[in-house]
Formats: sequence, C-alpha cells, structure tokens
Amino acid sequence: AQRLPDQLGQTFVVENKPGAGAVIGTDQVAKSPADGYTLLLMSNTHTVNETLVQNKPYDLLRDFIPVAPINYSDLVLVAHPSVPVANVRDLLKAAKERPGKLNYASSGTGTPYHMAGELFKAMSDTKIVHIPYKGSSGARTDVLGGQVDMMFDAVTTMTEQVKAGKVKAIATTGKKRSSVLPDVPTVDESGVPGYEATIWLGLMAPKGTPPAVVARLNEAVTKIVSQPEVQQTWARQGAVALVMNPQAFEKYVADDVQKWAKVIKSAADFERKHDCRIGGSFGAVGLMKDKLVAGEPCDVLILSDALIKGLVAEGRADASSVQALGGVKTGVAVKQGRAAVAIRNVDDLRALLASAPAIYFPDPVKATAGIHFLKVLQALGLADDASRLRTFPNGATAMAALAQAPEPDAVGCTQVTEILITQGVRLTGLLPAPHELTTVYTAAVAKGAREPGLARALVAALAAPDAAQVRRECGFE
Repeated sequence: AQRLPDQLGQTFVVENKPGAGAVIGTDQVAKSPADGYTLLLMSNTHTVNETLVQNKPYDLLRDFIPVAPINYSDLVLVAHPSVPVANVRDLLKAAKERPGKLNYASSGTGTPYHMAGELFKAMSDTKIVHIPYKGSSGARTDVLGGQVDMMFDAVTTMTEQVKAGKVKAIATTGKKRSSVLPDVPTVDESGVPGYEATIWLGLMAPKGTPPAVVARLNEAVTKIVSQPEVQQTWARQGAVALVMNPQAFEKYVADDVQKWAKVIKSAADFERKHDCRIGGSFGAVGLMKDKLVAGEPCDVLILSDALIKGLVAEGRADASSVQALGGVKTGVAVKQGRAAVAIRNVDDLRALLASAPAIYFPDPVKATAGIHFLKVLQALGLADDASRLRTFPNGATAMAALAQAPEPDAVGCTQVTEILITQGVRLTGLLPAPHELTTVYTAAVAKGAREPGLARALVAALAAPDAAQVRRECGFE
C-alpha cells in the first residue's frame, strides 16, 4: 500500500475487516463495485476456507478475479527440548510408535499453522493431536514452556528462540531451505517427499473488474515486488517475492484450494474411521425444552442463556457447569449459486423480502429467531401475504427446506449458525438496525447426564479461550 501510489498515482487505504475467519471482510469486497478501487488482500487462509467453511456468502473463484501474488514465507517446525526427536525421521518414528501421544499447537483452526500440521499428518500417515489456541502467542508460550510438544510457526518469529536453545528446529516447510535458517533441512528432504506449506499473500478483485484494470494492477504489483530493496528486506524476514500474470495466479489459487481440500477431507476421513464424532439434536429453544421434559436423553445443553437459567432453576441443568459461548446474530439466507445481495440497511432488506416469491423461517411461536422475524415482517408491512410465508419447526429445517425450494429467488431468515451448517444455502447478510437480533448462548451439563465427567470436559472445551476461533467460524461472536 505504501508503494502502490507511486505506480498508480492513487492513494491506497488499508481497511481491516476481521471476523468469522476472514469471511466478513471477504464478503464485503465480493459485493463491492467491480471497478478496481476495492481489492482483497488474501492469503492461503482463504483457500483453506473454501473447503473448511461450507456456507460462506461467496465463492473465491466464482466471485473474485485473481490480480497478482505478493510473496510467500516458510514456516519452521519446532519442538520443545524435552521432546525426544531431533529431526523429521525421529518424529515419524515416534509418532508411529506412539500414535496420538505427540501433539502440536496452532494459532487456531484453519490457520496456515494448523493446516501445515494437518498436511504433515496426511502425507506421513501419522496421528498427532492438534491443540488450537486463540492466536500464536498462547501457542508459542506453551511450546516454549513445554506444555505442548511442538508447533509450526513463522521462521522469523522462532529463529531467535532456536538460536537460544529454547526450542529445537526440526525442519522448514518450503521447497528449498530458508535463507533465515539455512542449516535446517526442509520437511521434503527429511522424509516426507513433496511436502510444502508456506504462508503466501496476494490481491484479488471483485468479479467483473475489467481485464485492462486487472492487467494494470498486476503490472504495478510486479514492479514493486521485483525491486531489489524490497526483495532484500523480505529476504531478511524469510519472505520471497512471487511474480505471476493474472492467469498463472488464478491457477495457483485454484491448485491451492484443491491441495487443502484434500487435507481437510483426509482429516474428516480419519474422524469417520475412528468414530470420533459427536451426535446432537437441533431445535427451536421451546421445542428443545419440550424434549427435556419428555425425558429425551441428553448430556450437554447448548441453548440461549435465558433458557439455560430457567433449566438450572428447574433442576434440569447443572448450575456449576454453565459456560458462556457468545452471541449469535440473525441473518438472511439465499440459495447457493444466487448472486450476492447486499443488505446495508432496512430499504435493502425490504426490497429483498418484497421481491422474494417465498420466505422460509423457523416457528414464530417457539423459535426465538422466528418470533423476531415475524415482527420484522410486520414492521415492514410484509406479513399479510401468507401464501409467501413458509414456517418450519426450527431454523435448521427451514434452511434445509430453502436449499430444496423450487423458487430460485426464495429467501430465508434464521440464526447465522443454522445457515452456516446447511448445505445448499448461503449467508447473504445480517438483519440491519433497528431489526438486528443477537441471541446469547451458554452451554451446560444436563442433570442425569450418562457421562457427567466427559460432558463437563466437553462444555469446558467449547467455552475455552483456545476454541474462540472455532466458535467464530460457527457464527458465535
């Protein structure tokens, strides 16, 4: 951004839009005018999200045009000195002799550090336990302290710790040895042929941006990353310039999407093979309480804060186990494949709902989102045409019905979490002010739980700071 004005004669402003694992900011760019004035600074977190986050409101290769890559940097696999491995071959031997006993930390689920570990496991056929943290600092602290065995981290960040003997450098993750740690071999040369996991950055533009504009932007970025002083600065940081035309970068992005899709599928196959899944039941909060009253077996409750408090008062939930999870907003969904629809204000919402041939939403009697959304429809003067309104027992079933709806322009409304878990629909926006709704959720152990110790551990894990990234990816704030 500092050098682009010299090339293009325009001021560039960097606007950070965090949230939901980069989904919120990326969606905003996807819905921006395709004129070259709004660009997405993306990384391989975005290519991982293409598979990891199922119901995003955009598709990376459908809704964006790759403009230019910027650079890439290697990671380094480090281990605490107490871990009895000195190189990759030692690590593979230990992991195969003691499957599930070794562990590695990351800065969060879906991050490049996490995926580097999952790629290593997939390519080496080893079982190493992933421990996600909320950011790199906590993960790094626990590896340095010996609470966790190892982690993949940025080369520049860990170099001083390696030189000080606080961690052991096992291998770097690029195709060739790092300029910062030239004496440390790569994973590829150490026993896992073909392994490569880097952090790379690039620019993309909204779909429809004129080819001439894309070409001009690519030319400007290429000139900047090719400057000797830029490359020398990056080399000291362990970064290497990437130079490609838009067509080559498009293939690079597509190949990276496929690469991480295979890794994620491999992890899912492992869960199925070892039956490490959790069964559950979704439902409107009122209906869920009916199930409890009827005696349906339950170990862990994840419900609105108000309902959990009521169940504690009735003796149906363990008061000492209650843990806050965060708030979930109410969103608007459309069928997968429909063009993005921006909801910036009430007028946008009214226009979208008024034009919809059918509107799908949860029970307006027992479901919190359904009760609220019916009031929104009434406030907008859109509740009188009952022929367009389709109601269902809960948000999950409403979204499943929307996915199969015969009307291609049908619209749905429910909590964001229920939109994200449903194949065939996507989040297109949140209910705007003054109609927004956030429901605060908590988790608790049900009285009479069949495995109370395990249930309590699960509740604690769901609410732990280390699981914050996972909660955000599931729609919690």
